[in-house]
Amino acid sequence: MSLLLALSSILCLAGDVAWTSGYVEGMEEAGRRDVPLVVFVHGSDWNRLGERLDRDVWRDRQARRMIADPKLGIDAVFTDIDVLQSPTEGQTRSFDAANAGWTRQGLVTYPAFIAMLPDGTVLGSRQGETLPRSPMAARDALVELSRAASAS
Repeated sequence: MSLLLALSSILCLAGDVAWTSGYVEGMEEAGRRDVPLVVFVHGSDWNRLGERLDRDVWRDRQARRMIADPKLGIDAVFTDIDVLQSPTEGQTRSFDAANAGWTRQGLVTYPAFIAMLPDGTVLGSRQGETLPRSPMAARDALVELSRAASAS
């Protein structure tokens, strides 16, 4: 029994990440697990930096493996919100369904990484001047923000 408790403690300390689709799913999972939500807010049809970070950081397999590395101790849920400038009617319906309740918490400019608690309290963000332009530096900023949020 004590071995099971010891293993359980190690697994909890190691961290655990989940990737979801949209604010609704992300908040539900973060609330269920009682961990922070890290949101990537971008505009794929109008914001070039957001497009680059989406491709080279957010969806990059190597970056995801790095974030999921148990040694980092990140325990959070990750989701993205793609704010289109010229959405079709169908895209608007899909956006509204996936992101109901999103009220731009902590958002000042695009793109942005925002960490928040399941109750919507913003823990921190990297955006505008605080968001590095290079994908590698932006990935490091995402890891730093995620680790800080997980420690809260």
